Amino acid sequence: MLKVNDAKEMVLGIVQDDPLFVALQHTPLEESLYNDDYLADIDETYHYTIAEIAGWFDITDAMLRYYLKPFEQYIFDNATPNVNGNIRLNLPAILRLRMILLLKDEYRVKGIKLLLGIDDNGQLLRHQITATTMDSEDLSHKIDVLGNVLQQMIQTGLFQILPNEEQGTLQVNINQEFLAENIQRLSSDSTLQFEEIQKETTELKQENENLQKQITELQENSVKDIYKKLGNAILKMKSSLLCVRKHCSNFQITIK
Repeated sequence: MLKVNDAKEMVLGIVQDDPLFVALQHTPLEESLYNDDYLADIDETYHYTIAEIAGWFDITDAMLRYYLKPFEQYIFDNATPNVNGNIRLNLPAILRLRMILLLKDEYRVKGIKLLLGIDDNGQLLRHQITATTMDSEDLSHKIDVLGNVLQQMIQTGLFQILPNEEQGTLQVNINQEFLAENIQRLSSDSTLQFEEIQKETTELKQENENLQKQITELQENSVKDIYKKLGNAILKMKSSLLCVRKHCSNFQITIK
């Protein structure tokens, strides 16, 4: 029985360059791709029936065929899907079908076709374009760079790639929910910072008032000390004058 890490390594070896895997990557759906129970016992050299696969994914045969039909060229990758008149899928085909089933609720059939570059006739335009540009290494490099940039944009959570059914193209939209959450978080952070500044300002104001009070008290105490010292000096002067008058009076009496 395969361990989870072994199953993940096996799956990645098959789908890591697949455009649908790029859409699944770094989302909760990615883990579903590695954790399916059937991966523990699957034989990579064997081809499995529609009924077996439908049982693994807990859907009806009819539902599986519904999602298989528009993507046959992609799923079977130009290989013959019929064995003795019955459709059978090997592991790579099963994984491609599984990614379609994981993405169907978000992208629908038309959106998945746009991701894969499939036209209304079921032809893989992406394959045709690649075939005509295989000799252009520079163009291939630019495509890889743009693909990496686009993937990094998606990973931020701020952007979403959604199908434009009217124009039949994919468009990059801003994730409004993600943006609103982050604006709210930034607003909360700003409010907290403002409240902190207000608190610090109030504390500084209180400290300034206390300092002014201390200065006033010092000034009042200084004035009181000055008055007290002046009063003491005046009392001493009066005492001295009284002594002088007394001596002078005694001296006059003695002369007489």
